[in-house]
Amino acid sequence: MPSLRSSPTGPSRTGRRLLVALLALLATAGSTVAEAGTPSGPAPGAAVRAAEPATPDRPSYDVKLRADADGSHWAGRQTVSFRNASSRPLREVYIRLWGNGEDGCGTSGRPSPVRVSHVRGGTPGRPGVKCTALRIALPKPLARGERTAVSFDVALTVPARNNRFGREGAFRFLGNALPVLAVHDARGWHLDPYVSYGESFYTLASDFRVRLDHPSALKVPATGSTWTRPGGIGRTVTHSVAKRVRDFAWAAGPFRTATQTSPGGVRVKSYWSPNTPAAGVRLNRKDGVAAIDRFGREFGRYPYGEIDLVMTPGFAGGMEYPGLVILGTEEEGGATVHEIAHQWWYGIVGNDEYN
Repeated sequence: MPSLRSSPTGPSRTGRRLLVALLALLATAGSTVAEAGTPSGPAPGAAVRAAEPATPDRPSYDVKLRADADGSHWAGRQTVSFRNASSRPLREVYIRLWGNGEDGCGTSGRPSPVRVSHVRGGTPGRPGVKCTALRIALPKPLARGERTAVSFDVALTVPARNNRFGREGAFRFLGNALPVLAVHDARGWHLDPYVSYGESFYTLASDFRVRLDHPSALKVPATGSTWTRPGGIGRTVTHSVAKRVRDFAWAAGPFRTATQTSPGGVRVKSYWSPNTPAAGVRLNRKDGVAAIDRFGREFGRYPYGEIDLVMTPGFAGGMEYPGLVILGTEEEGGATVHEIAHQWWYGIVGNDEYN
């Protein structure tokens, strides 16, 4: 979440006690562990009945998007397959369009930043919750253990604000931009409103295969293990595969880059705008390598193999996504340790963040 600066020395004894308390809280608040489909806790007053497993279960996303000249607009096709883990037939799913949270449904001259069209595999309704939730009725009830898929066209316009879904100069941030499935559990569908400070997000661990076609002048850090291949004339395709993550984010711009491998074997890829203070970049890189290994020893091995640090001088605080963090960076660095800790606390140990 947007955060205050963090000490690079790791958690104190008091901090560790607070983490233990957090785990206890999560255990009683209906949290889900990183194994997709793990049952969540019962709703208040429902202790007499068995907990309803969280569903749609084991989602798998396949995404192909193409950017315009500066990464402000992305368009393409997205498919998501999923299984019903519930004992009850699944008759519908909801797609969360979190990128519309700040702008809602837009206006006739300025449409919502995230738009979905040409739905296949179900019948869409009208977007609700200020255009952050789209109901898709399935063609027939999906029984427990059965799997199906829906697909749709996606159009993304990066808002003109410095935010997790926004921009800073020539740099674009696409956090919470990609549509994702809402969760149904013992409390029903989670269709909470968007909040600008903190998080509304509740998702199950999912697999992503994402193909981002963009001008070669743009570097594109992204969630997951990434590699690039030549695209059309003057273009590059960034491929990413991410397993059992709760969201997918990326950025785009003429970043400077560097890559290190931590002593524990995690690849730390750094991206920064040229006007980011050099001393802050060096400190963030140092802190990032140290934190990913230290937290791996204390909380369990970091499972994703790669993490990207995205640094600019004007971003407020920091924001976490699986395998990628955005960091406002000053001479004294940024919230690197705090944001990397979120790889475990929300990312691996998942929970209903709005609740």
